[in-house]
Amino acid sequence: MLDMIATGLTALSTARDLAKGIAGLREDIAVQMKAAELLTIIADAQGSLIEAQAKIFELQSDLRLAKEQLAKQADFDRYRLCEPYRGTYLWKLRDDMRDPDEPSHYVCPVCKEDGTLSHLSGPDDYSTSVECPRCKRSFSVRETAPRSLYD
Repeated sequence: MLDMIATGLTALSTARDLAKGIAGLREDIAVQMKAAELLTIIADAQGSLIEAQAKIFELQSDLRLAKEQLAKQADFDRYRLCEPYRGTYLWKLRDDMRDPDEPSHYVCPVCKEDGTLSHLSGPDDYSTSVECPRCKRSFSVRETAPRSLYD
């Protein structure tokens, strides 16, 4: 990319020198030839600069995508795999990665594989499972509570 910019700058410098030379010419044919040469050099310089600009846009896009992937990976790294109930594997927010006002929670392992952090709803004091709001899968997190004799 830098070589494209350097080529463009060199071509523009040559064009400047030719323009100075045109001013000093006295013959019409020589002026027309130098003008044609100058236009060719300017067109080449413009082409090089357009290529360099396209490459810069491509690299900026690649950089933006890489930053997004790094940020997403940093979010995923906040979780560890755990087994809250025998046979149920969920991703739980690591205690050392929690923000002060952030509650402990699980994320759906299925959605995480798809690249999405979907927070599981529940459990409350009465539920034995949590549900993913995105994929609607349910995961057991404790044994069924014993039934009351008065139900």
